[in-house]
Amino acid sequence: MQQNTTHILKRKTDGTQTVNASETLVAITQLLAALGANEIWSFKLKLLLDGKAVADADVAVGFSAAGATLTYGDASAAAMDAIEDGQVNFPLVDDLPTICIIEGIISTGANPGNLTTSFAQGTSDASDLELLNGSSLELRRIDDTT
Repeated sequence: MQQNTTHILKRKTDGTQTVNASETLVAITQLLAALGANEIWSFKLKLLLDGKAVADADVAVGFSAAGATLTYGDASAAAMDAIEDGQVNFPLVDDLPTICIIEGIISTGANPGNLTTSFAQGTSDASDLELLNGSSLELRRIDDTT
């Protein structure tokens, strides 16, 4: 059976984004995905984070319209805990880039909207937390087999 590629969306960052001394979530605008009403999508978010001396990072996924059901979790953990409309905390390796992987499902409900991602320092630190070039979001529509 041939796969319909119109039901696959891919987004990728083409630059570095920095958070400094802040636990406030910052939008990753290059990984935004517009979704229609009454659709169900699975997604995989791969973030390449470099924390230098930053101990941890928080990552959140959201949907801009009311009525959606969004469940996701840390796919790089031994046991993935589902997070509903919250954020996932990732420990970072000092002076080495860390790959953070989140997988989930979004059911958009009656309203179209945007799937959004954001990140912040888990614990505020004067060192930079960088989202590196090549971070990505891949979505597959799972409610339509055409």
